[in-house]
Amino acid sequence: MRVRLLVDDLYTGGEDELFRSMAALPNVQVRLFNPLPARGGSPVRRIFWSLHEFTRINHRMHNKLFLADSRFSVSGGRNMADEYFMRSAAANFIDLDVVAAGPVVREQAKVFDLYWNSAFVWPIESVVAGQGGPADAARRFDALVRDAAPDFTAAPLGPIGLPALGSELANGRATLVFAPAEVFADAPAKVVRTNRDENVSTVARSTLEAISGARTQVLVASPYFIPGPIGMAMLKEARAHGIRVAIFTNALGATDEPLVHWRYARYRRELLRLGVELYELSPDLARDAGSFGDFGKSFGRLHAKVAVIDSRQVFIGSLNLDLRSAWSNTEAGLLIASPALAHEIEGLIGRDRLASVYQLRLGADGESIEWVETAADGTKHVLKEEPHDSWLHRLKMFLISPFAPEDLL
Repeated sequence: MRVRLLVDDLYTGGEDELFRSMAALPNVQVRLFNPLPARGGSPVRRIFWSLHEFTRINHRMHNKLFLADSRFSVSGGRNMADEYFMRSAAANFIDLDVVAAGPVVREQAKVFDLYWNSAFVWPIESVVAGQGGPADAARRFDALVRDAAPDFTAAPLGPIGLPALGSELANGRATLVFAPAEVFADAPAKVVRTNRDENVSTVARSTLEAISGARTQVLVASPYFIPGPIGMAMLKEARAHGIRVAIFTNALGATDEPLVHWRYARYRRELLRLGVELYELSPDLARDAGSFGDFGKSFGRLHAKVAVIDSRQVFIGSLNLDLRSAWSNTEAGLLIASPALAHEIEGLIGRDRLASVYQLRLGADGESIEWVETAADGTKHVLKEEPHDSWLHRLKMFLISPFAPEDLL
């Protein structure tokens, strides 16, 4: 069996030895996308010591894709870390993937090969020097992973009520919904393109075009949401045509990117005036409601990136609705024409999950914003101040935000 692992380099600090020893195993290859000059330390430290190449390192391969024999794929927005699999004691992400089979998987495999062979990808051996032979590397790899957490037993049913995929595959049969699907994928060279006016296809452009074709409603879940001028113009036009627009994103207490939330917050009042429905995931309510899984003592954060268009089309991928995903990162996703899948996702992020979110509305003065909690019995509690906000947070954002322009978030 051949294993190929392609990793964006930004969050690999301290993992060089692990990846280098893994690549020395038989039939295993590891490559890095756009490696940073600084190898060790936190992402912030690595970026600081790589600022002399900022125009290059300000780009990420944000795609997420798992392929098995070019027959099955798993794609969406999920990263490979404990907090994306309910394994963190502090905070866990709510994510959404799609399992695909058939011709669309072969198209996704072509995208993987395009990246694997691109000029922006480096074999780990050319970045990190190795020591000893294959036997030494195998022993080192075994030592590094010896204390890894043991496997866990998946729940028999997922949040949308479907059987666990692992159990189905073990029994030789998977529940699939047959539907046409189109692969959206940015070219690897997007990371060196500087002209934003070029007439080229991008995942952001293709997704916005699909959303702009809506006739009745659009439901969007995005952990990081900064509409920008183009997005606001689209939303104004949609509302002018009576199209329902509902946005699900993180509340301040749930986000892991407070600067992004700070920028998004500047758009909330205008969005509400347009009649856009805004829902923000509450870290505590999501945990207590249990709608998205068992968080234990941890709290929930939204990380899924999905759009449902007219209850008939679904986009699932790595794209956040912000300027960084539009211009700086490479992204990928699937546009699926399936009313059945759309119905399932509407149930997952729709009105039967209000117990996990705040619904935002304008106050009686038309200026202030209120956060409305809905209890299981339907009663509502109105918060006049933003939950989890503080004067210290506002001071930090005031001091830092001038150094983080919107198109870098």
